[in-house]
Amino acid sequence: MRPHFLFLLSQPHLHSMENNILIHWKDLHQHWIQNYTSGIDTSLVHFLEPSQLFAPNGLGIGLPLLQCIDKTTKEHSILISLPTASQLGEYIGDRLKMITPVIPSHLYHQRADYDVTVVTIGDKARYMKMGKQVGAANKRQRKLADAQDDWRRASDLVQDRRYVFVSLDIEAFEADHSILLEIGWTLYDSRHDTYMDQHYMIDTYRHLRNGKYVDDQRMNFGFGTSVWCTLPQALGELYKDLDWATCRDGGFVLVGHGLNSDLLYLKQCQFLWPTTDNSSNYNGGVLDVQESAMVTIVNTDTLYGAYIGDLHNPPSLGRCLGLMEIEHWNLHNAGNDAHYTMELMMKLVDKALC
Repeated sequence: MRPHFLFLLSQPHLHSMENNILIHWKDLHQHWIQNYTSGIDTSLVHFLEPSQLFAPNGLGIGLPLLQCIDKTTKEHSILISLPTASQLGEYIGDRLKMITPVIPSHLYHQRADYDVTVVTIGDKARYMKMGKQVGAANKRQRKLADAQDDWRRASDLVQDRRYVFVSLDIEAFEADHSILLEIGWTLYDSRHDTYMDQHYMIDTYRHLRNGKYVDDQRMNFGFGTSVWCTLPQALGELYKDLDWATCRDGGFVLVGHGLNSDLLYLKQCQFLWPTTDNSSNYNGGVLDVQESAMVTIVNTDTLYGAYIGDLHNPPSLGRCLGLMEIEHWNLHNAGNDAHYTMELMMKLVDKALC
């Protein structure tokens, strides 16, 4: 009967010192295949395929692989201990009637550099699941690293004191999201460390009120005077402020919490974003914000995820404000939400500077 690793690892020739040396499973495969196969003999390639190695009664059944996290880079990977890899090489040499594959020292890694979880492979499905877990973990880690880069960049932009930051919020009618009830925005002029808040209510829809699913706070703007106007008038005022920032600084920084929905609303309204060369001409703007004079987008939900080291299920604006101990009132008023989003960004930027 073919032996498997639950049997092989009971053999007495293992050394504890060698157990402290690990090899990346992928690197081991690559080295062996590159150095012990030819165009004629591909038996080793076939042998190492998961469908063969972890077939029922295959050698790989019981193989102890190590699901590891690099303590420095936080990268997830699958490794194998040197004694286990050596045993695998010995068995391959015997089984395939070939020179025993060896493991060069340049593939060695120290166990102390990793957080290690031993996973005993019982079948191909368990091996494939392990690979998916490692891939998903690395994807999350890359996203977190990107978010932390965004956090640092937002901090640098505030410190540079060059641009106007524009936080934006739109309140739609809860029964029909194509109907916009309010638009609010806050300008933070980093050059002069000053704020300006705007809140516009669309008079075409005075008769429509939220309240069943979303709080109706339309009349409770806390940072200035609300203005009743048409939607084109409100959008025109937004354009003027963005264009002023663009003409003065060559661009603007857009800020939002869950900003994608607000950008979609504006696109549906055919809002034109200013560019660096349209000379205050609204008709010369562009529909795509990415083609406008926008320097970058700062998503406060992403910044908060970078701050806590977890991007999964980002909290709502209100929840983030509470967790960051920012006093707030009457959320779901577009002007208030824009203002508090800017406060949240500034608080998170302060955390990045610590």
